[in-house]
Amino acid sequence: MPKIDNITYPDGNDDLLKDSNLGAMYRKFLKKAAAEENYLFLDETAKKIDPKKQYAIYFDDKGKYSVNVGAPIKLKTKALAQAQDWKSREWKTLYKDARSQVNALLVQNFELSFYKSAEFKTYHARALRKAIKIPRALKEQLAMDDESLLADTVVLFMSDKNLGKKAAKSLAAKKKSPRSPDEIGKAIMKFFKIR
Repeated sequence: MPKIDNITYPDGNDDLLKDSNLGAMYRKFLKKAAAEENYLFLDETAKKIDPKKQYAIYFDDKGKYSVNVGAPIKLKTKALAQAQDWKSREWKTLYKDARSQVNALLVQNFELSFYKSAEFKTYHARALRKAIKIPRALKEQLAMDDESLLADTVVLFMSDKNLGKKAAKSLAAKKKSPRSPDEIGKAIMKFFKIR
């Protein structure tokens, strides 16, 4: 599971799709990346396996949402479909293997870029803002009482150091802290171990 600024997020497979906060965002991301067949397959087959209906959609190379799975799965599903053997016990194993491969491809091809996307970064900044606890020692060092404003500044430093430096400059200019922008930045980076 990816850990970003001490917040743990689900792996970029169906765990992320199941996440109540991020699932819809991940689906939009995959659709934008022209990879919607992956989440459609995982969503539908998590509820019910119906080879007779789903073969033509997901396993047939000409299917509307043909998934990228290995040749052994494609060939075996094709043989069972041509034989009209929709009740074979092999389908269960084929679906399990296909789901496993689709999940692995999602992690390999989309997880990192999703967690770097602008939409996720906006979500993460809000989650980070909720999770941040300002240490008393930092407030004392910066001579600041406004914990909310300080937390916002910390989030900016964590997400983009240049934005954080601008926020520190603003704090100093508006006399929210008697410290210089450089002192504010160094203190925040030290307390929150930002590199």
